Amino acid sequence: YYTIGQLAKLTQQTVVTIRYYEKCRLLPKPKRSRGGFRLYPEDIIPRFYFIQNAKAVGFDLTEIKALLDLQARKAPSQQVKTHTQQKIQDIETKIATLQKMKRALSKWEQA
Repeated sequence: YYTIGQLAKLTQQTVVTIRYYEKCRLLPKPKRSRGGFRLYPEDIIPRFYFIQNAKAVGFDLTEIKALLDLQARKAPSQQVKTHTQQKIQDIETKIATLQKMKRALSKWEQA
Protein backbone atom coordinates (compact mmCIF):
# COMPACT_ATOMS: atom_id res chain seq x y z
CA TYR A 1 0.00 0.00 0.00
CA TYR A 2 1.01 3.60 -0.66
CA THR A 3 0.29 6.61 1.50
CA ILE A 4 -1.06 9.68 -0.27
CA GLY A 5 2.37 11.30 -0.12
CA GLN A 6 4.02 8.26 -1.67
CA LEU A 7 1.37 8.11 -4.40
CA ALA A 8 1.81 11.81 -5.12
CA LYS A 9 5.56 11.41 -5.46
CA LEU A 10 5.26 8.29 -7.60
CA THR A 11 2.73 9.86 -10.00
CA GLN A 12 4.29 13.33 -9.90
CA GLN A 13 1.02 14.89 -8.80
CA THR A 14 0.07 16.86 -5.72
CA VAL A 15 -1.73 15.53 -2.69
CA VAL A 16 -4.44 18.08 -3.46
CA THR A 17 -4.93 16.60 -6.95
CA ILE A 18 -5.25 13.09 -5.55
CA ARG A 19 -7.81 14.23 -2.99
CA TYR A 20 -9.69 16.05 -5.75
CA TYR A 21 -9.78 12.89 -7.88
CA GLU A 22 -11.21 11.04 -4.88
CA LYS A 23 -13.83 13.75 -4.40
CA CYS A 24 -14.80 13.46 -8.09
CA ARG A 25 -14.90 9.67 -7.66
CA LEU A 26 -12.23 9.10 -10.27
CA LEU A 27 -10.28 7.18 -7.65
CA PRO A 28 -11.97 4.79 -5.24
CA LYS A 29 -12.11 5.75 -1.61
CA PRO A 30 -8.91 4.37 -0.05
CA LYS A 31 -8.64 2.24 3.04
CA ARG A 32 -7.42 3.98 6.16
CA SER A 33 -4.66 2.98 8.52
CA ARG A 34 -5.30 2.79 12.24
CA GLY A 35 -3.89 6.29 12.42
CA GLY A 36 -6.34 7.52 9.77
CA PHE A 37 -3.87 7.78 6.89
CA ARG A 38 -5.10 6.99 3.39
CA LEU A 39 -3.69 3.74 2.04
CA TYR A 40 -3.80 3.11 -1.70
CA PRO A 41 -3.35 -0.37 -3.17
CA GLU A 42 -0.71 -0.91 -5.84
CA ASP A 43 -3.40 -1.52 -8.47
CA ILE A 44 -4.43 2.14 -8.24
CA ILE A 45 -1.36 3.16 -10.27
CA PRO A 46 -2.65 2.05 -13.72
CA ARG A 47 -5.98 3.79 -13.03
CA PHE A 48 -4.16 6.96 -12.03
CA TYR A 49 -2.06 6.90 -15.21
CA PHE A 50 -5.20 6.30 -17.27
CA ILE A 51 -6.68 9.47 -15.78
CA GLN A 52 -3.50 11.47 -16.46
CA ASN A 53 -3.22 10.21 -20.04
CA ALA A 54 -6.89 10.80 -20.77
CA LYS A 55 -6.57 14.37 -19.51
CA ALA A 56 -3.45 14.88 -21.62
CA VAL A 57 -5.31 14.00 -24.82
CA GLY A 58 -8.32 16.17 -24.09
CA PHE A 59 -10.81 14.20 -22.03
CA ASP A 60 -12.39 16.23 -19.26
CA LEU A 61 -12.95 14.75 -15.80
CA THR A 62 -16.63 14.04 -16.47
CA GLU A 63 -15.73 12.07 -19.59
CA ILE A 64 -13.00 10.20 -17.76
CA LYS A 65 -15.40 9.28 -14.97
CA ALA A 66 -17.90 8.02 -17.53
CA LEU A 67 -15.24 5.84 -19.19
CA LEU A 68 -14.10 4.46 -15.85
CA ASP A 69 -17.72 3.74 -14.88
CA LEU A 70 -18.32 1.99 -18.20
CA GLN A 71 -15.22 -0.09 -17.65
CA ALA A 72 -16.26 -0.98 -14.10
CA ARG A 73 -19.72 -2.07 -15.26
CA LYS A 74 -18.26 -4.01 -18.18
CA ALA A 75 -20.48 -1.92 -20.43
CA PRO A 76 -21.27 -3.19 -23.90
CA SER A 77 -18.35 -2.48 -26.17
CA GLN A 78 -20.55 -0.53 -28.61
CA GLN A 79 -21.34 2.04 -25.92
CA VAL A 80 -17.66 2.49 -25.13
CA LYS A 81 -16.78 2.49 -28.83
CA THR A 82 -19.28 5.24 -29.66
CA HIS A 83 -18.04 7.43 -26.83
CA THR A 84 -14.39 6.99 -27.68
CA GLN A 85 -14.85 7.42 -31.43
CA GLN A 86 -16.12 10.94 -30.87
CA LYS A 87 -13.15 11.74 -28.69
CA ILE A 88 -10.77 10.27 -31.26
CA GLN A 89 -12.26 12.60 -33.86
CA ASP A 90 -11.78 15.55 -31.49
CA ILE A 91 -8.14 14.54 -30.98
CA GLU A 92 -7.55 14.20 -34.73
CA THR A 93 -8.96 17.68 -35.25
CA LYS A 94 -6.61 19.07 -32.60
CA ILE A 95 -3.66 17.29 -34.19
CA ALA A 96 -4.49 18.80 -37.59
CA THR A 97 -4.73 22.26 -36.04
CA LEU A 98 -1.40 21.80 -34.27
CA GLN A 99 0.25 20.63 -37.50
CA LYS A 100 -1.00 23.74 -39.31
CA MET A 101 0.38 25.92 -36.54
CA LYS A 102 3.70 24.09 -36.68
CA ARG A 103 3.96 24.68 -40.45
CA ALA A 104 3.20 28.38 -39.99
CA LEU A 105 5.80 28.75 -37.26
CA SER A 106 8.36 26.84 -39.32
CA LYS A 107 7.89 29.31 -42.18
CA TRP A 108 8.50 32.21 -39.82
CA GLU A 109 11.58 30.49 -38.42
CA GLN A 110 13.05 30.15 -41.91
CA ALA A 111 12.39 33.77 -42.83
